[in-house]
Order: sequence, then structure tokens, then C-alpha cells
Amino acid sequence: MSLPLILSSNTHGEIHLFVGTGSNVSVHEDHRVCSLTIKRLRRVLTTGAIPIVINPSHPTHINAILNEFKSKANFSIQIIDRQVRLNDLTTLGRNITSGVVDRLFINLGSDQLSLVQPIYLQCVKLRIPINTYQQPEYSTFTLLPTYTDPKGSGLQISVTTNGKGYILDERIKRDIVNNLPANISEVISNMAFLRDQLIQQHNSVLLREKYIETPLSLPKLGYGLDNDPWDSHKFNQLIKEFDMTKNDQRHRRCRWLSQIMEYYPLSKLDKITLDDLEALTDKDSASEIPIELVSERKKEGRISLVGSGPGSVSMLTLGALHEIKTADLILSDKLVPQEVLALVPNHTKLIIAKKFPGNAEKAQAEFLNLGLEALKQGLHVIRLKQGDPYIFGRGGEEYLWFKERGFTPIVLPGISSSLASTVAAQIPATQRGIADQVLICTGTGRKGTIPEVPEYVPSRTTVFLMALHRAEILQKSLLEKKWDPEVPLAIVERASCPDQRVTRTKLKYLQQTVEEIGSRPPGLIVIGHAVNQLTDDANNFTETFTHIIDEGFNDVEIDATNVNFTI
Repeated sequence: MSLPLILSSNTHGEIHLFVGTGSNVSVHEDHRVCSLTIKRLRRVLTTGAIPIVINPSHPTHINAILNEFKSKANFSIQIIDRQVRLNDLTTLGRNITSGVVDRLFINLGSDQLSLVQPIYLQCVKLRIPINTYQQPEYSTFTLLPTYTDPKGSGLQISVTTNGKGYILDERIKRDIVNNLPANISEVISNMAFLRDQLIQQHNSVLLREKYIETPLSLPKLGYGLDNDPWDSHKFNQLIKEFDMTKNDQRHRRCRWLSQIMEYYPLSKLDKITLDDLEALTDKDSASEIPIELVSERKKEGRISLVGSGPGSVSMLTLGALHEIKTADLILSDKLVPQEVLALVPNHTKLIIAKKFPGNAEKAQAEFLNLGLEALKQGLHVIRLKQGDPYIFGRGGEEYLWFKERGFTPIVLPGISSSLASTVAAQIPATQRGIADQVLICTGTGRKGTIPEVPEYVPSRTTVFLMALHRAEILQKSLLEKKWDPEVPLAIVERASCPDQRVTRTKLKYLQQTVEEIGSRPPGLIVIGHAVNQLTDDANNFTETFTHIIDEGFNDVEIDATNVNFTI
């Protein structure tokens, strides 16, 4: 079985001719029509080629293409609204190619498929690469599913199964990309920077020394675009040709760079500097470079915003557990349950927020500054939050605060207490025929204000966070908003913890119930007809028996205290 030759083509300035724009129906009749052409036009434009669209399959396709690209600077697309002719292949191209176009894409409607074969034969005669949509027999090249690094490092990854895996190549590409180090862009950029510096130094030496008359070919040193000659053992061998008495340092740096690129963990390559290579010249031997010889320097601080979930260790994510076990400093909200805090190693510094009534804003500012100082010292800092960082946890505010100061946080989601509490309290937040939507609200706005309460929707389950301490005001606001006073309600406290308490009542009894049972924070309120769907004894409340209480939580037994992670 013969395999195609996969190439990386420089198409900057080329003329790419697009014949047809897809199905010969209106864009309005089928939203998928013309999308392939637009996708390919976008891809061609990013390579620096110049597309010409001829023979649009339907008049509405012209407007669709113009609307897509009219707002993009320096993107010009020529559209020729007539049937394609064979001489277009030899007249619409560049002057340097005597008018022959550089590449051809065909995507004709079903009424013009008879044009494909003569166009293909003409392309073969003129050696014009051609791609015909869904017709490999009339194609000399195909476009592969490709990942292009959005950070501009130059990394591109393409995968093909040559038609054997159908669309499996797209999934394989995603899996490859997802398994790359998160800092792969910085790795490639740093290696390119070091390579360019070494090229400049070697060129300078060659011009000054005896090689000025017989200069070496730079591609033989592994500096070109081709990867074929780029092998570490060849690179090391060729370095010996620099037989210059004052260049031992350069020899060793080149040898070290080749080996480090070949053997060192990818994720570590973004920190290598020329100073590291300079330091290696003091070693007795640079032919074998172990990892330990990388010069040590101050670590860069990093911060994670971590959701600890509602409280149960069984609901803690592996990512959150890893961060807790590997942190230098943990800044924890006061509502993070003891079961989670018990997982913090003894050697890790733990500070719990002093967010008491009247001190919340000051305590928040203190916490942020503590984290910033630790980051400047190169520490791994965690902001540990109850539930999920982005569900009324100030996660977005803290993300922006640290990012503006040079430390972009990693955010690890947690199981939000707003949803985990319904499961722990045997409440199906959505139930067919009962509840078809869920709304999460806060009972405490900025600086303690009461936010605007939502309208009453009978088929909705509404969860109010941070509302128990103002149950009287919340109840009054909801009843004024025409909420049904008979709607079922549950107060869920310490959700998923051993001392969980679920109190079921009705909206009209909310204030009275809270006054009777007191508070066991953290707690929340769930309102809606789904509240009592899985219970049998919560439907006959009276003025005397306004509520029922269910204590405890049946959790999965997990011992996470001895879990260790290897970094």
C-alpha cells in the first residue's frame, strides 16, 4: 500500500482558486451550505495565500462570504460570479507563474458535477494541486485536520488516517493536543530563541575565523526547516568541526542543547536560558548532560483557585486533592468544612479567612495581599473555596485581581453546593412534569444588599445561597413578588457533611422555621415543587407542625488523608 507524501507548504502570496461554494441551494434553506468554503477560505487566508472564488453555487453564498470576511483587516477575497472556464486556470494566477493558479479547490453543486473531470485533467497537465470535495479520485492533495497553536509559537499538528478511520483522525488530533504540556507554546518559543542566538554566535565566529573561506552549510547543523537531518548524534558530531581554540564554550552549549531538546521533559524546556549553558562550561564533561545539571533559580509562584465542593471528601475532585497536597500556602474560606481541611499536610501553611460580619471586605483584601506576597516568593498558593469558585465565590474577581498583578490563576471547579445540596437532601432539581429548570440566586448582594428576587415560575427549582440570615426579608420579598406561599421549601445545612440537616417546610413558614431551628452554616434554601417529590411525609404541614427535620448524611467512606502525589 502506497502512502501519500505529507508536506508543509509555504503558500504565502499564492493564488488559490475556489470553484463553487457547495450545495446549489440558498444559505437560508440550509445553514450548513457554504460553511465548508468559508472554513477553507479562512484557513487559506491565514497562510498568506490569496483566494479567488469563482462560480458561486447560489447567489446567497456571495453575501454569506462577504459578511464573514468584510470586518477582517487585510483579508481581501475576489469573487467572480460566472461559470468557471478551463482557461481560468491559466489566466487568474500570478505574473511569476505566467497566470497559472497555484492551487485549486472544487466544491460544486450537484447540477455542475460534469465540470469536475475536465478541470481535474487540466490541473494534472498543468501540475496544479487540486482538491475536489468528497471525490478523492479527482484530488491530488487533501487538507488534514490541523491544530495551530493560537499563541503563535509556530506549532502545527496534523493527523491523517488516509481515509481508513473516517473522522477518527480528528479525535486522534484532539487527544494528541490535549496530552501536550500546558506550556508547549513557551517551550517552542524558548527553544527557537536559543537556537537563533546560537546561530548568530556561530555565524559571527565563522566570519572571523578560518571558516570564512569554506563556510559550513547551516542546514547541516540542524538549523533549517527540514527535520530529516536533525538527529542529536549528528548534531553532536558536526559540532566537533568547530575546531577553534576559543570556542569550547560554544561546543558544549550546542552539545548540551541538542541533548536537552531530545531527552529533557518537554514541560521544563521553557525555562532554559543561555546562562544555563554558560554555567555548564565549568563542568568537567559536557558529553553527557543529566537533568540535574540544569541551573537552579528561583521558582515562579503560581496560584490556583480551587473549589472544595460542598464538604464531603467523596465530592472533592482529584485535581483539588492534588492541589491541596502539593501547596505551600492555602488560603481557605472559613466555610470550607473540617473534613476537607483535615487533608492539608502538616507542613503546609493554612490560613482561614477572618470574614466575620462587618469585616468581610477588609478580610478579603488581606487575603489577596497575603497570596500576592507568597507568589512573589515563588510559592504555590491555593485559594480554597467552598463549593465552586465561580458560583458566588468571588472567583472571577480574584482571577482578575491576580492576573492584573502578573499571576494568572489556574481555576479548578468544585461541585457547587447549590446543586450537590439538592442531591444530598433527596431533591431532584429537575423532574419530568414537575421541574424543567433550575435557578441559582444569592440572598446577599454586594455590601450586604438584597438583590432583586426573580419572578415565580411553578416549574422551576430555585436555590438561594447566603440567604438564611435574612430569611424574614427574603420571605417578604418573594411573597410581594406573588410567589405561591404554599410552595414547598427545604433548608439544607452542612450539605454532604456528617452533621447535615435538611428541614422541609413551606414558603409561608420560612421565617418561623428559621427562628425555631436556628442556624448551622453553611446553609441554603431550595424552593420548588421538586422539593418533596422523593419524600412521603412532607406534605401535611400545619400551623402547629410547620416543618420536619432530617439529620445526617449517608456518605461513601473514603480515606484521602494518606494520598500522595508525585510531581
